[in-house]
Amino acid sequence: MEKKATARPPALCAGCPHRGIFYTLSKKKKLIVTGDIGCYTLGSAPPLSAMHTCFCMGGSISTGHGASTILKMAGSDQKVVSVIGDSTFFHSGITSLMDAVYNRGSSVTIILDNRITAMTGHQENPGTGYTLMGEPAIEADIPAICKAIGVKEENITILNPLMLQEAEEAIDRDLSKDEPAVIIAKWPCILKSLLIRTKEFDLRPKKCVIDQENAPSASDV
Repeated sequence: MEKKATARPPALCAGCPHRGIFYTLSKKKKLIVTGDIGCYTLGSAPPLSAMHTCFCMGGSISTGHGASTILKMAGSDQKVVSVIGDSTFFHSGITSLMDAVYNRGSSVTIILDNRITAMTGHQENPGTGYTLMGEPAIEADIPAICKAIGVKEENITILNPLMLQEAEEAIDRDLSKDEPAVIIAKWPCILKSLLIRTKEFDLRPKKCVIDQENAPSASDV
């Protein structure tokens, strides 16, 4: 008898730190969440359904800035939160946040720092402290970058996204402000947790090498 696999829509992994943030955002009914490209784009899917737009890499912050500006001009009290991953922030989010600060924006940016480039294969990024070859590197300091482009130090919060009450209090506090605020939701990808070598975030990558003796030839492929 033929058996068919049960159809399952894509979803965030069990234990994913992004779930905490999206669960918290999903409770805020009068809120627009502008999203970005990464595994966290799945925050738009049920049961969380907590992301309303996804345009391009780095586009969440600029879209959020534009939306919040228009809403404010229209006299609306609807708030906007932009979510972006750590890798995407380094890729093209820094310039978007800089422009939002420069143009006196008021949206809240949540940087989902899961310590890796999870969507495309767990590559290292400038914020992990390692190169793609697993060699130690200078670790880009996200809070310092935000401060350098104009976000006030008192408007930068670092938290564990799995601590739901703390996350909700931080989001509510920043939504009440009329200037740019950044929340850095910092906790490692659940898949990367398998590589933890210390109690904190010194998550040394496993170095991948080619087995030259058993590598397939062109005729085998």
